[in-house]
Amino acid sequence: MNQEVNTLSDGGAMMNIISKPVVLVSFIALSACGQAQGPDVQEGEWEVTYTTKMPGMTMPAATVRQCLTKEMLIPQQQEQPADCEVPKITVDGDTVSWEINCASSKGSGSVTYQGDQMSGTIKVNVNSGGMAFEMESEITGKRIGDCPL
Repeated sequence: MNQEVNTLSDGGAMMNIISKPVVLVSFIALSACGQAQGPDVQEGEWEVTYTTKMPGMTMPAATVRQCLTKEMLIPQQQEQPADCEVPKITVDGDTVSWEINCASSKGSGSVTYQGDQMSGTIKVNVNSGGMAFEMESEITGKRIGDCPL
């Protein structure tokens, strides 16, 4: 069953262009709260790795640990940029897909859960300072245990 949610972001710190794709998934966490059915995700502490590529360069992988719950489906690495909005989110089975619009970039992404694992991709077209380029981030994650108390 497809579920679609319209939402806007609010607050957050401005991020530099290179870090935005890693941060963009954070919008989904707030938007997915309260949906009747969600992906098959095991709650607990997760280790999530982001690998971002752009023309001529691959950024070093960034790995974070975070507690994920049914209310907080998508890992967040930093605060969300204030100039971005997420006009469309779709939950289809175990996959969460979204579109993102920022002042200097537009993109889309999706994350698929399989119980204690997740994987996904974010693609962002950036146009800033007269330069235009595409960035892609691959996301992989696994549940590593219960959340620390």
